[in-house]
Amino acid sequence: MGEGERESMTSPGAGSNRARAIVACLASLIFASVVAGSVASAAGSGPPVNTVAPSITGTPKDEQRLKAVKGVWTGQPTIHYSYAWSRCNQSGEACEAIASAARASYHATHADVGHTLRVKVTATNELGKSSEVSEPTAVVTPSAPVRKALPKVSGVKEDGQLLTASNGIWKGTPPFSYAYTWEECDTLGLNCSVIPGAQASTYRPTTPEIGKRLRAIVTAKNVVSSASSTSLPTSRLKAGPPVNVGSPSIEGTLQEGQTLTASIGNWAGTGPFKFSYQWQRCSVLGGGCEAISGAVGASYVATGEDIAHNLSVVVTASNSLGMASATSPEGQTILAILPTNTILPSISGLFQDGGLLSVSPGTWTGSEPITYTYQWQLCNALGKACEELTGQSASTLKLDPSESGKTLDVIVTAKNAAGTETATSSVTSLIAGLLPKNSVLPSISGLFQDGGLLSVSPGTWTGSEPITYTYQWQLCNALGKACEELT
Repeated sequence: MGEGERESMTSPGAGSNRARAIVACLASLIFASVVAGSVASAAGSGPPVNTVAPSITGTPKDEQRLKAVKGVWTGQPTIHYSYAWSRCNQSGEACEAIASAARASYHATHADVGHTLRVKVTATNELGKSSEVSEPTAVVTPSAPVRKALPKVSGVKEDGQLLTASNGIWKGTPPFSYAYTWEECDTLGLNCSVIPGAQASTYRPTTPEIGKRLRAIVTAKNVVSSASSTSLPTSRLKAGPPVNVGSPSIEGTLQEGQTLTASIGNWAGTGPFKFSYQWQRCSVLGGGCEAISGAVGASYVATGEDIAHNLSVVVTASNSLGMASATSPEGQTILAILPTNTILPSISGLFQDGGLLSVSPGTWTGSEPITYTYQWQLCNALGKACEELTGQSASTLKLDPSESGKTLDVIVTAKNAAGTETATSSVTSLIAGLLPKNSVLPSISGLFQDGGLLSVSPGTWTGSEPITYTYQWQLCNALGKACEELT
């Protein structure tokens, strides 16, 4: 302290000045405190106000966890926060709320791939609430396949039985495509090697693999990349009973009288196999099939009973471990044999007016039953220009005078299940007429005296019509003898 200051402090009145200075200083401090308190009170007495916007942390990728950072808020304590996530287009616009996404963290889903995400944070206190939305994330990208559970091989572990590989369980962005590789391993499930051509989700073991173990490699692939997972080896493969892997079939012409042969189809399992057969006759209307008695060979000759039916064959394979049967698909309908004429029809009877003629249908081959219909034809004297006789379709015909001097033939139509064929008989000889035959004598009537007029009645005659009459008068003696023509 300087000398002048010491003087002022020790001079009269110095103590009171000092007191006044202290009072002024205290008043200034109190005022500043009140002002600061008022300002602070004003700042914390309203609803929440966002001063730093919310944001999202984490990698925007399918199945990755994202976290909302609420930002900075002012307001009356205590502030409570809630969250609402939304899915937006790649520009961060046209957003739609994501159902049930109301936590501070969110796991991106497959539906988010190709979109951006935003989160709305709502701050609430006793005086009100307000909300603020984050900036959008980058576009959510797909994730590569990641195996969650191994594939498994199911099925009976026997020669010829079908094994199936499950895909396992995979994380990552769908859709996935799956590829399969089967491997053959030693009896311990080691030293595995790829089985050529075994690239489906199923595999049927073969006889050389008996005693070995199998495993499946499943490769899952999506738009990002691919990954593989290998099943555990199966138990050791055992020999197996027959298994049909290709249906039997019927070979040959499907017609009555033709020999048909059963093809056994394809079989898996442990050979050698023995095969037996049972042929079946089936309804074309879906009425099922019935075993044909005695038809137990590898071949079968179709019979008339099979016409208009389908045939199938049951093939049974057996070995020391068991047996199995497989039925061929029903073949097409067994056809009948079309009628074929071998000896022409023929006509017999009395070839004259009034005679009764009959037709023999001739000899025919073809599937029975064969039915016959007839059509009589009237021909000229030379057996030409034949025309059908209307209504004459029976196997017999009674001749009438209109057919005299002409000839006849018959068209025979043979019909069976296969269709119809016709054959025409040879023509008959000329149809003869019946000579006129008198049954009631002619008679003369009139005035039997000179100048009288006499008339003659021709009497009654039978024979082929038309009958015409001519007359010759005769003059006889008184005894009716020695008659001479009157010229």
